[in-house]
Amino acid sequence: MKKIILPSIVICLLLFISCAKEYPSRFGFYCPIEKNSSGLTIMAVSNSVDFIHLEGYVSVQEGEVELTLANPDGVLVFEKHLQSGENLQLQEIFVATPGIWKLKYKSLQGFGSMDIHMNS
Repeated sequence: MKKIILPSIVICLLLFISCAKEYPSRFGFYCPIEKNSSGLTIMAVSNSVDFIHLEGYVSVQEGEVELTLANPDGVLVFEKHLQSGENLQLQEIFVATPGIWKLKYKSLQGFGSMDIHMNS
């Protein structure tokens, strides 16, 4: 009986560990910017996080694009309005407030590309 219990426990533990979920640590956009497109990504931040990093690159060939990052209180901690021909390289750091952070973009007849993300 003891010979069966120990291997069963080991197998159960291995199954439990191998099925553990991996949570994303990066949230954002890696996409073309198209006419009237928009996007929203949210990141839940815990009490153990000290800083939020906003990094990436945005290029606007035509039209306009708006970018915003709001903290859990709804306060815009980052806001940028890009026009045709503008490029933006981001390396921003914000003090983390626990809760839901929202990164948004909105194209106003804009065309271009973006690779922008936030992480903790």
